[in-house]
Amino acid sequence: MIVRHRLYADDHDRERMLALASAMIRDAPERSFFHPGDVLWGMYQNTRFDPTASIGLWETEVGELAAFGWDDRHGLAVQVGPLALVDDALLAEILDWGEARACAREGDERMVRISVRDRDMPLLRLVEARGYTNAGNPMLHMARSLDGPIPDALPSEFVVRAVQGGVEDEARVDLHREVWHPSRVTLEAYRRLRTISGYRSDLDLVTVAPSGEFAAYCICWFDPGSVSGEFEPVGTRGAFRRRGAGRAVMLEGLRRLQALGARTAIVYSVEANTASTGLYQSVGFRPVGRDLTYAKKV
Repeated sequence: MIVRHRLYADDHDRERMLALASAMIRDAPERSFFHPGDVLWGMYQNTRFDPTASIGLWETEVGELAAFGWDDRHGLAVQVGPLALVDDALLAEILDWGEARACAREGDERMVRISVRDRDMPLLRLVEARGYTNAGNPMLHMARSLDGPIPDALPSEFVVRAVQGGVEDEARVDLHREVWHPSRVTLEAYRRLRTISGYRSDLDLVTVAPSGEFAAYCICWFDPGSVSGEFEPVGTRGAFRRRGAGRAVMLEGLRRLQALGARTAIVYSVEANTASTGLYQSVGFRPVGRDLTYAKKV
């Protein structure tokens, strides 16, 4: 396949990336790495990430998107599309791009890290052949069917509802920043996130304590193309952990995704984080794979 490379340019490219990610979930899940929710959250969770500098696109000679690479402070991630499933040369070209970017950095940052799904055997074979080694600390890829009933287990002291945009933005951002301290999420970024195509205010949920304080939250992302939903991010304020607040907001998210037609929901958890893994298992998620990090000095 003849492909050309360029950097991400605009919202049209974003929509093409979303379509490619959706198609891979539906048609080749073993080679899928990004849910559309990952793309949107990754682009808009803060104002410091610049997609025009950090996302590379590989297109066919007629302009069809074959693959994209995403290189940020966490490392490199690769998503091939249906047109590139058997093109190992294209995978090598994307790794060349990531390694060249690492070589341009200084000092200890000249380390290439790449995330690989454990079922993506072509990419796994390639990174190992190129001298990458497993860096540990894998992420669990967890999934849950939405074909059956969702249990209703809301603790009597809490209410779960959507965030009231414009009124509760600051409280919602404060909650995220407390849970994920230190965090790059800002009020400006959150308000921008709420304006993008693909974000649904009815899937931006909070568990509210009797005092009116936000106890837990999640954003769900619904992808009609793959009839799947993703939870990203999820968090519970420290004072409310082990009181059912996180479980309540996730169950409501599952019900809303199911009502929209989703057949499957996914979520990710650092494998070593037994608290988050336990929460996700309590609402029916089960591990279906692992995202492995490989690293190499360049």
